[in-house]
Amino acid sequence: MLDLIDKKLLYALDTDCRQSSSQLARKLKVHRNVVLYRIRRLEQEKIIRGYFTEIDIKKLGYHSFRTLLKLSNYTAQEREKLISHINATKEVMWLMECDGRWDIDVVTVWRTIPDFEKFQEQLHMQFNGIIEEEQIGMLMQLEHFLKEYFITTKRSTFVERKFEKTGITIDIKDYALLRILASNANIGIIALAKKSKLSINTVKERLKKLEKNNVILGYRPFIDTEKTGYTYYKIFITLKHYDAKSFLALKAFFSTHPGVIYFTKYLNGVNLEIEIHLSSTDALQKLEEETRMHYGKIIKEWFVLRFIKEHTYRYIPESL
Repeated sequence: MLDLIDKKLLYALDTDCRQSSSQLARKLKVHRNVVLYRIRRLEQEKIIRGYFTEIDIKKLGYHSFRTLLKLSNYTAQEREKLISHINATKEVMWLMECDGRWDIDVVTVWRTIPDFEKFQEQLHMQFNGIIEEEQIGMLMQLEHFLKEYFITTKRSTFVERKFEKTGITIDIKDYALLRILASNANIGIIALAKKSKLSINTVKERLKKLEKNNVILGYRPFIDTEKTGYTYYKIFITLKHYDAKSFLALKAFFSTHPGVIYFTKYLNGVNLEIEIHLSSTDALQKLEEETRMHYGKIIKEWFVLRFIKEHTYRYIPESL
């Protein structure tokens, strides 16, 4: 069971997991040894499953695709074989089993669209007997919010982190740093320099450049949502009779909810997709009722996926 110190610590790490234990101790107003003990315990209990670097993959020249799959007439063995096949693909960034309209949610990144088409063809060639329905979308925009539900019931302000394609040159030394940081975001500068075979000053300069150009958007812990007492949902909202003002008002409404962690926008997706962590199904129902009370006139359809098992989560492809 998490107490207030645990929750404050998780939030502080979510803002920047490269902070030192002394910095965290000052923020939490506890002794440094308390911070070290709490982090070690959270790691041992697998509440913190690792540390990753949030990277704008578009700036590395990749296209991101989301594939939703509805399965039918399958055995447990066939479903497991499908998941293993997808999970073995080095370009998979996120793979989740779901409860709701769709059974599988997978995000992959590719250098070219034909590469993605080949992946899809192979998937259907092997598993067309159990894939009943499929929806494919290209990621156009992703906005990330910090996990403020750990420390507050109402987000008063928010800072969007947008994944945008801009002109920036990434060289072999930058890639070396990104490969290491992708799954080891809290590694120290000295260890990072040694592992990348670069000088400490070079590492510092290049990290500063990557952060300034928003290639690196943040350093965060991989937190197991279920073990913190929350459930991971995705809300899909299709709109009707709306204009720019009403759409922005709806987004602003969700932006103030501390459980919201992502807005995603996909080509061939619905108008608004919200990823959110909530404490109960009652909280989800209450949120829908409140949303419909204020914005029901522009909501055509609302449906929810519950993410039940996360198989893969990374911010850089293994093939990089």
